[in-house]
Parts: sequence; C-alpha cells; structure tokens
Amino acid sequence: MSITYECVLLGTFDSSLLDKVRDKLRVICDANGDLHCHEKVMSVQAGPNTTNGRMVMRREGIDETDESAKWTAVRIFRAEPASRYNPQLLIRSTINLPLDTNHNAVEFVQALGYNPNHEFSKRGDTYMCNGVIVGVYQLHNVGVNGERVHEDNVWMVEVRSLPVVPDQSAVADPLNVAMHNCLKLKATLKPLVLLKRVEH
Repeated sequence: MSITYECVLLGTFDSSLLDKVRDKLRVICDANGDLHCHEKVMSVQAGPNTTNGRMVMRREGIDETDESAKWTAVRIFRAEPASRYNPQLLIRSTINLPLDTNHNAVEFVQALGYNPNHEFSKRGDTYMCNGVIVGVYQLHNVGVNGERVHEDNVWMVEVRSLPVVPDQSAVADPLNVAMHNCLKLKATLKPLVLLKRVEH
C-alpha cells in the first residue's frame, strides 16, 4: 500500500440542464456508463498522536442489497491546505485498502477502529476523461424508502482524478497533470455547472 493523491471538485445543477450536461460530457469524454454506487463513510476518533481520518467503503451494484457486489475501501486523510497546491481544487491523500473478502468486509474495517457515520447511494451516469472520473448523479439515503438527499430537481457533478503518486522529478508530475485535467473540465462545464472546492 502506498499513499496516493486525488483532486476533487463538486457542483450542483438543475434537472432542466441534465440533457445539456450529458451531451457535453459525451462529446469530450472517452467513455460513459451507468452509475449506481453504494458508499459507507466510516470515521475514527483521533488520538493524541494521530489525525482524524475516514474510511470510505464503496461497491457498485444494482441496489444496496446486492450482496454480490464487492466492497472496496479507501482511507481518506485531511485535505491539503488550499495554499499548498491550487485553491480551486480539493486535494487529499488516500490509501487503498485491499479487502480479500466481501461478506465480512464491514466488520473487518470496524475491527480497525472505524465506526459507521453515514451511508448513501449515487444514481446516475459516470464518464472518463483523461484520467478523471466524472459522476453525474442524485444522492439517495440508504434505507427502506431510498429518498433523495436533495430536492428532486437537484443533480450533482463530481470530478475526481484517479489516484496518482506525485513525482516532482518527472517531466510531467502526475499530480500536476491531474490538477490540470480537473481544472480543464471545470472550465468546460461552465456555465452549466459551477464546480468548486468543497471540504467533505
């Protein structure tokens, strides 16, 4: 396991613009598909020599009860200060945690000291563009009713780079490339979606 970095931008838009947003992304992105992602956010209380951290568990599936979908876990650290890289982007370090089993994956993460915080599902579309994943979705609470988190007309856009390992000695530092590609998408989606750095 190694520490990687990701760049994240978030924005919302009205459902009346959904077709225009989709059309623009289909033109500029390499691939697209359906998005149905179930996420559990687990938190741990910091000790005197540690920092607060979260574990985000994700699985792709037909619905939240699809036990055949395998969990993945990502340890998310505090976001880098806005002044360190680019104030327009949320940049944070992560560690992918391999899970060899599925049926007791949540119990395994809890045994590491993480407690359930909240969970939700993302339902919509996903796109890939130059090493950046773009999700266009609505958030739903996980439960019997699966109600939307926001109003029915609110859609979200999440721009997130694939995890990279910074290398300042390289001709093109992977983190700088990721930042450039995220900011390019931000400019492309204006004025339909105003993407911004959001601490989350």
